[in-house]
Amino acid sequence: MERDFSHYCEVLGVPENHSKGELKTAYYTLMKSWHPDKFQSNEVDIALATEKCKLFNESYEFLSEIAENSSGNLKSSSHNNQKEKTRASDYRNKYQTKHLYNGEVYRVGFPNPEVIEIFVKSSFIVSCGYDSSTCTLYVKFVSNRLYKYYDVPKTTFDGFLSADSLGKYANQWIFHSFKYDLCEY
Repeated sequence: MERDFSHYCEVLGVPENHSKGELKTAYYTLMKSWHPDKFQSNEVDIALATEKCKLFNESYEFLSEIAENSSGNLKSSSHNNQKEKTRASDYRNKYQTKHLYNGEVYRVGFPNPEVIEIFVKSSFIVSCGYDSSTCTLYVKFVSNRLYKYYDVPKTTFDGFLSADSLGKYANQWIFHSFKYDLCEY
């Protein structure tokens, strides 16, 4: 199946002329609804949820990179001429994800491949993931540093994802509250 701008917008349920806020809200809502931790009693549901989350991640990563790299200059509108609309459409549909945030390349995934990565893309945090079986929280920073926090309750992880300011929440409730290690990956 060919993946393009329209397809990724459809996956996340956002209009093609979505705002950054609409994109983040749709992504977080879907990731919270379909996170495999919610389906621990049924292997079929866990597999389906895992596949859906991978597609949500792929879609969000693609759409957020396009927004960052084009700086909104390629949004089509009724007052643009046809040539500009075609150029914007070509750019969006030929774009290949580069795993960039704020101009820096980051590595995708965690040392434990079973942990689902959730892109948060705050000022200095790229993503996070939570392993409910070990109560381990992974936090990936823009400088490609990955920290693993131990014995973190699920409620703390949920609060982190729901916080208005991820950095403030993490500074107050995570960074200084739990044992951690810098991960090599």
